[in-house]
Amino acid sequence: MAVTFRVIDAVTRRGVAGTLDPGNGEPAQSLADGAVTVPLPAQQPFEVVVQAAGYAPLHLHGRTARGDFTLVSFAASRAVARAVFGALGITDDGTTGLVVAGLDTPSLRAAVGAGASVDGARGPSFVFDAAGMPRIGDSLVAGGASFVSVPGVAPGEATVRATATTGQRCALREGGDSTATITVQAGAVHVVSFICAAMP
Repeated sequence: MAVTFRVIDAVTRRGVAGTLDPGNGEPAQSLADGAVTVPLPAQQPFEVVVQAAGYAPLHLHGRTARGDFTLVSFAASRAVARAVFGALGITDDGTTGLVVAGLDTPSLRAAVGAGASVDGARGPSFVFDAAGMPRIGDSLVAGGASFVSVPGVAPGEATVRATATTGQRCALREGGDSTATITVQAGAVHVVSFICAAMP
């Protein structure tokens, strides 16, 4: 099976030019207009790494499906990240990582009310509101962005937990449960994508 990765600048909404390491022993591939398609084993966890000038290393974590699919991720430049951290009074000394939990509905809209946390994170977590402004919090707000950012995560193994609203369940995209264990690297951004839907 194949996965198409699309990496889009969070401000300009343009594709991010760089390279993507598929993490399967194959060589890194160029992101043409921010997109590249790579073959990966079906129904297995994956971690790919995007490197681009002006951006922190971007690690995309997930699980493949039975068939082909596309995974879209937004990336903030180092300059934008510094501005957001500064507005919130968060200090980033480069010794920890940033974990971003995507929390979407099956129709890829923000799962309002859903939240995320990372064991041992120094925080504080933050989200973006309907005006596109960052605010301290660990749950999605109406009209806001579909992800929770958790700064200050120590390098090493970390567990990302997604929390659904009443009557819903969040699970790792393309199959899995409400937690994901990843290996965080200092100075990097780690994105984990969950889908939150009504329980059967």
